[in-house]
Amino acid sequence: MKSSKEIFEIIYPVRQELLDFCHAHKRIFLYGAGEWAERVYAYLEHEGITLSGVVATVAQESKFHGFSIMPIAKMSFEEGDGVLLAMKDSYCREVLPVLEKMGMGQDVFCAGTTRSVPNAADYLDGTTGMTLKSGKYFASFDELEKIGAETKTDKAEVHHDYLRKYEFFLQTFRERKMILVEMGVLKGSSLSMWGKYFPQAEVYGIDIDPACKQYQGENRTVWIRDLSLDTTLQEIAELHPTIIVDDASHYWSHQILALFRLFPALTAGGVYIVEDIETSFSAYAGMGCDDAAVSAYDVLKVVAEVVTSREHLRETDLSPQLKKLCNDIEELAAEVDLISFIHGSCILVKR
Repeated sequence: MKSSKEIFEIIYPVRQELLDFCHAHKRIFLYGAGEWAERVYAYLEHEGITLSGVVATVAQESKFHGFSIMPIAKMSFEEGDGVLLAMKDSYCREVLPVLEKMGMGQDVFCAGTTRSVPNAADYLDGTTGMTLKSGKYFASFDELEKIGAETKTDKAEVHHDYLRKYEFFLQTFRERKMILVEMGVLKGSSLSMWGKYFPQAEVYGIDIDPACKQYQGENRTVWIRDLSLDTTLQEIAELHPTIIVDDASHYWSHQILALFRLFPALTAGGVYIVEDIETSFSAYAGMGCDDAAVSAYDVLKVVAEVVTSREHLRETDLSPQLKKLCNDIEELAAEVDLISFIHGSCILVKR
C-alpha cells in the first residue's frame, strides 16, 4: 500500500500548481495563522516545502509552528519572494490589494483551501438536506442510545441518530477487554458514552485541542495530537484497536489517509466507522471539508464495489485520482468483511 505522502500527492487538488509556484520562488511566506493556515502548513510539510516566514494582517498570536508572526505592515519583500494565502475568500479579497501595492501582485498563490466557511453547526445539526425519521428495525437497539442521550452526544437520536445502528454492530464487544479509539473529542460527551458502554475497554480519544485533556478518566485516555500527521496515525495503529471511530476534522484528506493507514491496524473482526461523510456532498460544500480531489465517500463507494463484486475495479468509471489508488483500494477491500452505509456514516467490519 502507498505511503501517506504518496496518497496525499494523488488526492491534493492543486498539488502541481502549488509545487510550481513554490519552486518558482526563492522564499515562500505563509499569509495567515489560523485554521486555514494549519491546513496549508500540513500540506507544505507533506511536500517537504520549507517556509521562510509567516505574516498576518494583525499578529494576534506571537508564534506559528516556531515562526514569529510578522504583521504585514512591517514586511519588506524581496525579488523572488512568493506568498501563499491561507484564509477565507472574504479575507483574500481584502489582502490582495495590499500585496499588490507592495509589488507582490504576481507572486501570490491561493493555496486551494481558501473558501468561506459558515458555522459548522448549521450543516451538521440535521437542518441541511432531507429530514429523516428514525426507522423501526433498529428500535430495539436502545442501550447505547440511552447512554448517548445521558451524556448528550450529538451521535444520539436528536441529532445524527447513529447509535441504534452502531449498537447493532458493536454490542458483541460490550464486555470484552479491547481498545477503542475515537478521533475527535470536542466536549467529551461521546468519549464518556464509549467508556460507559464498554466498561472493560481502554478508550482513547485523540484531539488537537489541549482543553480535551480534561475529559480523560476511569477507562478513558486523551491524547493531544494532530491527526493530519502520519506520526499520529502510526501511534494509533500501534495500539491495534478493535474499534475506531473517525469523528475528527471531516476534511476529506484526513478521512481518506486515516482509513488507509488505520483500517489495516484493526484487530481481526474489528469495526471502523467514518462519521459525517455527508460532508462529501455538494450541500455541505461551504464547510470547506473538500480539501482533496476525491471525497471520502468517493473512496468508500469504490471499496464497496470491490467488496460486493470481488472483482477488480472498473477503471473506465473512475476519476484519474482513484485510478492511481486502484491497487490500494483493492488491497484494503480484501480485508473488509462488510461495509454498510447509513445516513452520514459508513461502517466497515474487518475480516
